[in-house]
Amino acid sequence: MIGRLLVGLGAAGLTVLLSASSAAAAALEYNETTPKRESPTCQILVNAAASAGVGCFQTYGDVFWVGDSIADGRSVAVYWKLGDDSRRGLVRNKDGSAQVVLNGGWGYANKNLPEGKRLGLRLGTCDAHGSVTCHEVDDYTWVSGWVWGSTG
Repeated sequence: MIGRLLVGLGAAGLTVLLSASSAAAAALEYNETTPKRESPTCQILVNAAASAGVGCFQTYGDVFWVGDSIADGRSVAVYWKLGDDSRRGLVRNKDGSAQVVLNGGWGYANKNLPEGKRLGLRLGTCDAHGSVTCHEVDDYTWVSGWVWGSTG
């Protein structure tokens, strides 16, 4: 009987420990892109079947690039996260598809990520209105799955 009680307590303690570690998700980093007329050289590319936009990561300089392809009033963003869940963020192109004509379609944001980490990217769109600011992951409709690579 005592052996069963100790096993039960051990399992309960493990559950509490696992719950505490999963609750400690990294804070969301938010960046808006700066328009730039340049064709990026990226090592990780994510795009959408519906051609809503494109996003990528360039290991040299830790640069995220986001392009908006459709004049639909929606922002395009890359949601990124490190494989160990230590960091995650949104990089949003809020300038819209007019940027395609004016600046070659791209906006960029520099980050400083650790080398040799697994990195996932996902592409989404957001319509900012009312209380929806496009600053949170839940504001987005995700139009691609996760694409994984490395920070270099």
